[in-house]
Amino acid sequence: MDVASITLRGRQGRARTVDDLTTLFDLCLVVLDARQPSCSRVLLPVIERIDEVLSGADCTVGVLLVAGDEDDVDRTLGSLARRVAVFVDPEGQAATALGVRAAPALVWITTAPEIGGAVEGWDPPAWRRLLNRLARKLAWTHPLLPQPGDPAPFPARALRLEGARPLA
Repeated sequence: MDVASITLRGRQGRARTVDDLTTLFDLCLVVLDARQPSCSRVLLPVIERIDEVLSGADCTVGVLLVAGDEDDVDRTLGSLARRVAVFVDPEGQAATALGVRAAPALVWITTAPEIGGAVEGWDPPAWRRLLNRLARKLAWTHPLLPQPGDPAPFPARALRLEGARPLA
């Protein structure tokens, strides 16, 4: 599937293609699995930091909540759900189309639109490298990762979705 035609559904149910969402801004998505609430909670400060730094640049920061729906958003993301773009992916179709097989993951989609980079698992040095590349493209500062208080690195857990293709 072409990245541009992937559909992301907002928490209010409005569906938009990646092409629509990246017309003007790059998209930086943190992919979380609603079935792993403790994993999601420990990363909320990291997601908030990414948003605080990149929201001033030509970049939309968001969360793609896999295996969850609108009812899971506030429970999983708390107040962060009102500050970042939130997309729900109950069946995992968007994650699969993006090549994400495990969560958490960080995915950068350029305005081309194409995958600028992706990392599965909470691996602070790998997330930092990806965010540094994004920040260079945007001529912007990058979020500092890791910081004291950030969780220790942990591997991604499989989403167990049919048809997922490997990350590019």
